[in-house]
Amino acid sequence: MIIQQGLLKADFDELSNSPASYSALAKKLGQNEESFPVVRVAIMASFTADVLKNYLIVEMARRGISVDLFFLPFGQFEQQILDENSDLYINKPDVVLLLGALEDVAVDGYGQVTDDGLAAFKKRFMLWVESLREKTEATIVATNLARSTLFAGGLSEAMADRPPDWLIAETNCRLAEICSKVPQCYLFDYNRLIRHKGAEGWRDEKLFYLGRIAQSPRAQISLAGELARLIAATRTVPKKCLVLDADNTLWGGVIGEDGLDGIGLSESYPGNVFKEFQRYILRLRQNGVILALASKNDQEDVMNVLENHKDCLLKPDHFAAFRINWTDKATNIRELALELNIGLDAMVFVDDNPAERAWVRQEIPEVVVPEMPKDAIAYVSAIDGLEAFDFLKVSTEDKKRAEMYGNERKRKQARFKAGSLDEFLKDLEMTAQISPISRANIGRVVQLINKTNQFNLTVRRHNEADIKRLLDEGGVGACVRVSDRFGDNGLVGLSLALPDRLKENRWTIDTFLLSCRVLGRGVEDLLLSVLSERVMKASKGADIELIGEYVSAKRNSQVSDFYGKHGFSPVEGEDDKWRLNLGSETLDRPNYFEVEFLDE
Repeated sequence: MIIQQGLLKADFDELSNSPASYSALAKKLGQNEESFPVVRVAIMASFTADVLKNYLIVEMARRGISVDLFFLPFGQFEQQILDENSDLYINKPDVVLLLGALEDVAVDGYGQVTDDGLAAFKKRFMLWVESLREKTEATIVATNLARSTLFAGGLSEAMADRPPDWLIAETNCRLAEICSKVPQCYLFDYNRLIRHKGAEGWRDEKLFYLGRIAQSPRAQISLAGELARLIAATRTVPKKCLVLDADNTLWGGVIGEDGLDGIGLSESYPGNVFKEFQRYILRLRQNGVILALASKNDQEDVMNVLENHKDCLLKPDHFAAFRINWTDKATNIRELALELNIGLDAMVFVDDNPAERAWVRQEIPEVVVPEMPKDAIAYVSAIDGLEAFDFLKVSTEDKKRAEMYGNERKRKQARFKAGSLDEFLKDLEMTAQISPISRANIGRVVQLINKTNQFNLTVRRHNEADIKRLLDEGGVGACVRVSDRFGDNGLVGLSLALPDRLKENRWTIDTFLLSCRVLGRGVEDLLLSVLSERVMKASKGADIELIGEYVSAKRNSQVSDFYGKHGFSPVEGEDDKWRLNLGSETLDRPNYFEVEFLDE
């Protein structure tokens, strides 16, 4: 069944936690004429999973996605996964859900969790995901293991040499490790979900024994919601920047009126509520979320809190940009976006004042503005409930992103002091590390491809399987990592060229992109020069016609004349393509980089 669009917010506001309510809304969704983007989802489970159908339909629609669900026969993991002609592959899913259960590994007659049973399950699990990756490009989502209420333990369990909970946790770590090595494979933390929602009442024992239904109706709703959240996260890009108000948001009270010692920020109530909110904000920053501050205040007062309040965990260096003035918030947010060189649609604005929120929503509808609760105790759940910062995997690059943007502020200050652009670029003492696309960096490569919009010549989106296939077909790629005296910018650029199958000695640049945080430093010139050298090397020195392509998109107009500026000539009759003869033309490297080739 494919659900449709045309919904009012009231449809979800009126939804209750009852099977009948979800069933009615799922039916209504099927009667609408306009459709959301459709995702085909195949579900394999060791328990009865089709009871999740209406819940998944509604929860996916809540996230703007139509879902075409098909449930494969109960418990037939190997039969479906290993047979290339099975219904699984015939249906060509976009996502495959693998819903296992601890009962699958309790192999002895008493239902005990054993090392041997867990070891056998880990082998099965690895077989499932690796075989799926070989046979389909679908995203794989697999649940980890949770303690079953069927296996009641005694008081002595906690003192056992290897308690069941310890064994389960150890196994789940191994499952996560397996998934991390398989492209587009994600582990769904079923164990955490049950702990979070409450193990008591998670299973209705009568339903389990009657029909092997592993969750109560309440638990089915929770499970469907979290699965829908994860699937949605595989189709969308997390927001980049959290813009924060100060008074009554980062601390209780108004700094200009209450003074440094009078605001609510401490280890006791109610100040500890705001301190915990700051901890949450810092955890987001550790995952790569950029922090910015937009406050109607005197700058000296706000900076005094950040620098000198003993209980303020947020410090000036944690913020990539500030707008502390009496200008309206919408204007300040636009300026922050320009300074950070990110889109307005990559920003989330948090403010306790409903009037400020309404103004920003009206003036900048692209910015996500959550409706904040009156009680600061619920601030964390309000932002988490947005699902705007749902990272499926947090890379080393992600963890460094916020720090990188902070360093960019220091670079801009240095640029202001420099006498000329050339002097500034030389003074940066930049080092560029050039490397091929490899297993070590392919995760970051795919992330760049799917998140970069502004300096992206073709805006083509590729997954890991796509990249590996293009390289296997003879493609040549180069990545660039840039650092300078202020810090490491990480892997910021990617180029990929493909040989023309129909015309000898002709290559086309499939992907050419650069992170916005290094624009204006000549990194693009270096990357294009290196790519041309690699194409020449792959062609063994023959005269090569290199074709550059510009595909117009919503936010990449700034690179529309990139190839023209670099000596390429327009291809007659094809307005979006440019030509360069690498036998007669050269692309010089900028002289203010120290270049290191990691593959040589």
